[in-house]
Amino acid sequence: MVIIEADPHQKQFEDAFSAAEALIQSLQLLAWERKIGVVWKTNDYNWHPRFLQAVGVKPGERVVDTLHLGYFNEEVDTG
Repeated sequence: MVIIEADPHQKQFEDAFSAAEALIQSLQLLAWERKIGVVWKTNDYNWHPRFLQAVGVKPGERVVDTLHLGYFNEEVDTG
């Protein structure tokens, strides 16, 4: 998961959110180069109080996205 501070100032929040998404994109590209699959999802549960508590998101923090990582199955024909 990628979590940022939920800054009450709109510009600071949007800057942090954009930086987090750039970090995710860079991580995804780097992982793919090493044959590690990465999918980023904005799931409905990212805002569910029980989920947030279970994963340790603190008040004043916001989940940007949840990353799903795994290895490619190179034996599967995708064509």
